Amino acid sequence: MTTPAVLFTAGTALAETGPAELRTTVRDAATTADDDSPSLDELRKAAEEARKAYDAALARKATATELVEAVTKDDHPLAVAAADARKEAEAAKKAVEAAGTALADAETALRELPGTATDEEKAAAEAKVAEAQKNLAEAGTASDAAQEKAGAAATKLEDARVAAARELHLATVALADALADKEAADEALADALANQECAVDDDLTSVAKGLPEKITAGTSVDFTVTVTNGTGKTLDDVNPFVFFHATTGEDYDIVDEHFTLEWAGEGSSDWAEVIEGTYAGSVGPLKPGAAEDVKLRLTVGAEAPAGEGTAYIAADYDNADGSCGGNLLTEYGFDLLAAGGPAPTPTPSTGGTTTQTTTVTPQGGTNGTLAATGSSSALPQLTAAAATAVALGAGAVLVARRRRTV
Repeated sequence: MTTPAVLFTAGTALAETGPAELRTTVRDAATTADDDSPSLDELRKAAEEARKAYDAALARKATATELVEAVTKDDHPLAVAAADARKEAEAAKKAVEAAGTALADAETALRELPGTATDEEKAAAEAKVAEAQKNLAEAGTASDAAQEKAGAAATKLEDARVAAARELHLATVALADALADKEAADEALADALANQECAVDDDLTSVAKGLPEKITAGTSVDFTVTVTNGTGKTLDDVNPFVFFHATTGEDYDIVDEHFTLEWAGEGSSDWAEVIEGTYAGSVGPLKPGAAEDVKLRLTVGAEAPAGEGTAYIAADYDNADGSCGGNLLTEYGFDLLAAGGPAPTPTPSTGGTTTQTTTVTPQGGTNGTLAATGSSSALPQLTAAAATAVALGAGAVLVARRRRTV
């Protein structure tokens, strides 16, 4: 079977751009990254420092708020001291008034002595005036001191309240600035994580088992995808990607609408449909060296015409620290038989072809077997057909295989 040139070209484009479209590689990042851009580690450090600064600013405002509340209460030590000093000043003032009254009385008594008063009576009256004058002077001095003390205590209280209010204002402004810095740092980190380049990691493997060379319309095929973590690190969330594509006729008409794919977790009997462009379930955390099976069931509608198909198998991972990656797509070719045709020989596939190079396969028929190459002898045509799917829009499903943003 000769591959049409236009389809062969499209097939080469699929082989070349498919994985790069699906996962941006580290190699791509090396040629496109801005050397001046901060690294993820730098952004994480900046976000952590901004968070610490925000926490400190939050604590500062809380302390300032408590101080304002405390210093404005009557039982605050400075408020108590000011109140006591004020009372002492008021008492001293009254003492001055009393001393003044006593002096006035003594002076009146001295003036009103009768002419018959003896020298002893005059001396006694004069002594009372002198004593009253002394008492008034002492009361005045004490009152001045008490007033000064009360003024100082009131000033100290007022200064404390002003300082507390000022600190609360500064803490509020600092908190707003710290929040803005934190949000900016968080956003920068989130953007970097969302747009970071995910590594192509072949140490994560995804192998289909039990997928036959031939599938008949109107039947269902159960198979598994085994995901194995050979990366040497725990993978928090691993997502198998499985997509079936088939074409029929000389024009390579797409017949994907006849496929229904379902998945079930290891040890589970609950089947869930795999929506086009989404992952076939999720496994994890997957420790180093661990493997887990995902059960899959492909059901082909009875109206599906005969044709040729390819199953695309891969797996992606996302970690809590924002790192991500995935292996390259592996293709498993199969023949699609119309319902009522000859029964297919139940020969399971034993391998797959990884889509990872841009090597051009010469046009024309091929004679490779599935056991040897992981695909049917029509692999070039299937690759071309898959490229046709890209051109017609079905390839958006493959392009949609990308990591979920964190």
